[in-house]
Amino acid sequence: MKLIEKQPETEMEYWRAIETLGGILWNLEHELADGRLTDSDGEIDRYIKIARQISKDLVAELGERFGVIAPEDYPKVEFNETPPSPPEGKIYYWDWYKKMKAEAFEEQRGSE
Repeated sequence: MKLIEKQPETEMEYWRAIETLGGILWNLEHELADGRLTDSDGEIDRYIKIARQISKDLVAELGERFGVIAPEDYPKVEFNETPPSPPEGKIYYWDWYKKMKAEAFEEQRGSE
C-alpha cells in the first residue's frame, strides 16, 4: 500500500502531502463512524495508522529541513496564554500550515 508517490522536497510538496493525508484520514474516519464503511478485517484501521505515522514523520522532517516546530514540541503555556515567539529561523507548525495554505490558494488563483 503506497500512500505517497515520492518523497516531498519543497515546503509546498510537504504541505500538499500532509493536507492530502489529512483529507483521506478525515474521510475514512467519518465513513467508518457513520457506518458507510465497515472494517471487519482491520485493513482500513491499518491504513489509517500507516497514514497517521507518515503524516507524523513528514512533520518531523519539516522540523529538520525547514525549522517547523511540531505541535507536540510547542512551549507549554497556560490556557489563553500566548506562546513565546519561536526561535530565530523557526516557525510554529500551525503558523507554517496557514502560510502554506495561503500560498497554495494564491498559486491556484494565479493559474486560473
